[in-house]
Amino acid sequence: MARRPADRPLDLAAAVYVEIASLNPWPDNPRDLTDSVPVIARSLRAFGFGRPLIAWGSEGLRRVIVGHGVREAYLKLLAEDPTWIPAGVPARGLVPVRWRDDWTEAEATGYALADNRTAEFSLWDDAKLSSVVRGLDDVRFPGLESLGWDAEDLAAILAPPVPEPAPTPATRTGGNHGGGGAPADPPGVNVTYSLVFDDEPQKERWVRFVRWLRGNQQGETNAARLDAFLRSHVAELG
Repeated sequence: MARRPADRPLDLAAAVYVEIASLNPWPDNPRDLTDSVPVIARSLRAFGFGRPLIAWGSEGLRRVIVGHGVREAYLKLLAEDPTWIPAGVPARGLVPVRWRDDWTEAEATGYALADNRTAEFSLWDDAKLSSVVRGLDDVRFPGLESLGWDAEDLAAILAPPVPEPAPTPATRTGGNHGGGGAPADPPGVNVTYSLVFDDEPQKERWVRFVRWLRGNQQGETNAARLDAFLRSHVAELG
């Protein structure tokens, strides 16, 4: 679809309500939504719609650009309960949509990729996250599971912070003039490294493990704690 001519005014309303069944998914969407749809469904049940879907081609393709997981989760909830209406929606089956018919098809595709990709660069500040979730828990927020973390992740987030152990002084072997031992690192030297993940699930498993490691005290050493983690997740990792 070509861009609209400049002499045709375009209604760029923040959102309008549209029948969810009239919206079509992008057939070439490269994101696998298998794991995200149930999580999004819990959020929809708790909060309704906090932001509109973004779609393109209102006079033709009516294609979803951003919000494929929300679309699938909404349809799933309606199939389970045809009478259900999300909070803030005027009638069953409606979804807020922001149309971007001013985009070309290439621009719509590019934005769909950029929206997903740019979100991957955000990281959590674990201390602030724990503080915020604890605040919700303190006022008996109805349903922490609607935030997107499972029970194990929430337990790690809400666990008391583990104090960092005091550094152990490094020692040399073989005397000051060598003789078989590697010299200790000079004081004040920090070793940093970067992790490269094959895919998003692998990254999520690593983050889950690090949080578990911080909050779990099974074993006196990291090696013992790692062994405990692997044993408790052997079915998942196998």
